[in-house]
Amino acid sequence: DVSEFFPNVVVNVAHTPFEVKNLVYIYLVRYAEKRPDEALLSINTFQKDLSDANPRIRALALRVMSSIRIHATVPIVMLAIKKCGQDPAVNVRKAAAHAVAKVYAMDPTMQEDLIESIDQMLGDRTPMVVSSTIASFQSVCPERLDLIHQHYRKLCRMIVDMDEWGQTVLTNILLRYSRMQFCKTDA
Repeated sequence: DVSEFFPNVVVNVAHTPFEVKNLVYIYLVRYAEKRPDEALLSINTFQKDLSDANPRIRALALRVMSSIRIHATVPIVMLAIKKCGQDPAVNVRKAAAHAVAKVYAMDPTMQEDLIESIDQMLGDRTPMVVSSTIASFQSVCPERLDLIHQHYRKLCRMIVDMDEWGQTVLTNILLRYSRMQFCKTDA
């Protein structure tokens, strides 16, 4: 247990080399629950990193913010999801899609706001983002198949380009959707 070094490590979060930030962020996620008050002090740095020019840093900041399991961070992470869900970088939008499920696990009362984000991200043109969004959809609102309706054809075309896990989840969702929406024909 090295949580006693928390203040000394958190000071390094402001350093610019990506490798140092990455190590400090890993440490923060690991020990934030043991030192929640001190972890909250680092949230300002994450918010600054969400505006960094480097998309890797923006994605990492959102990933870490959503991984810190402190309930007080939920409203800040929600704002970050909305901002990053419209980011020009694919990896940042993918991180936003993953963050949706993490926020729901921390605070299920945010479901309606998260559904809005899912609906917006289902409209993305990138298979990587849609694959992550589908995974969050499955966690947050699997019964809301009405969200799939306007994206159905696009999802059917996109499934080929998704990763294997996304294909599996999307196949199950599309199967449920098809059973619900299409009528049986008697042969």
